[in-house]
Amino acid sequence: MSRSRSLPRRRSATRSSPRSSPEQAWATETFAAAHERFQQAAVAIEAGTPAQPFIDALSELVQAQEDTTSFVILRRWAAIPEQLHRGASRGPQPHIGATSGPGALDDRSVTDEKRCLTLRVVVPDLVQRGANVGVRALVDGKDILADAFTAGPGVDPQYLLVPDGPLAAASEPHEVLLAEASCTEGCSGALYVTVRRQGDRVLWDEWRNPDEDEVGPPAFRFEAQEYRREVDRATADRSWEWPARTVARLLEQDLRERTDRLARWECELGAVSARPWEPDQVSVFLFHPGRSAVREDRPWLKFRMILAVSSDDPAGQAERLAEQLVAADPRRAAEVCGGSSEFARRLGHPWPQRRRA
Repeated sequence: MSRSRSLPRRRSATRSSPRSSPEQAWATETFAAAHERFQQAAVAIEAGTPAQPFIDALSELVQAQEDTTSFVILRRWAAIPEQLHRGASRGPQPHIGATSGPGALDDRSVTDEKRCLTLRVVVPDLVQRGANVGVRALVDGKDILADAFTAGPGVDPQYLLVPDGPLAAASEPHEVLLAEASCTEGCSGALYVTVRRQGDRVLWDEWRNPDEDEVGPPAFRFEAQEYRREVDRATADRSWEWPARTVARLLEQDLRERTDRLARWECELGAVSARPWEPDQVSVFLFHPGRSAVREDRPWLKFRMILAVSSDDPAGQAERLAEQLVAADPRRAAEVCGGSSEFARRLGHPWPQRRRA
């Protein structure tokens, strides 16, 4: 017998986070499969059983868990059973999490007032060791992070301000990481927002901090064309870069196009970075034999190569350094900075000795 009340349709949650891990990818895939099996089992239960309210509430809670990369916050755990309890006497209720169209939840924090978004890249004092470059989102001139999240900087523009990157708005909602604790998200949290386009507007809402039950910012609406122009402007603006940062960006672009030349040395590019407190150098990180070894639990090592840069033309320097790096085995001029001593032994490389204080 079919159920008289259908369960909420599974939604595929799309997330745009700069960093992810093999464990997280495995958990996401496994949870989705388990959720599908749960839905199939729930639908097969005969309608009108005493367990009906419990099944409906559990279905909503499982869906809410799939829609987030962390734990479902307390207010959603409370709201879902409460809404279903009210619905038993008042008829069909809107599905929690819906934002528009039939079944949309009446979110009184969302208004038709259109806001002005400004994206600003903040570069710390070049001598302040450990400080990182970050993107700050200003709404009507007010810095969101100043009130909503102070445990760490905004996300590096290398991850946030890229063509068709995380901030690009589409009809399919997706979650964007705006800031992360200096000691990592697992230590003191992070700030996420869900971005979606609704007609001629872009909506930022469903703010989330895995370390907090309540997150302060309200929902914001932006005029879609103005929003796109600001994201494009901030993405194209490189005026904040110092020479080494520009060299690092151009060098990484070049090396991404030379994967075959790195592969002949059994190396795969990890990243190229320039730290604000090291203005005269860039660091190139390589995986040997490749990133897949990390996922497949095979022996692997991570190498770091430090390259000196100057105030000369960044494009010319990047081209010269790329040629120099792939001309010979780059591992010979690099130092091991990741993996394990056992992996180093098995791959035939010396493991660095710990420096004594």
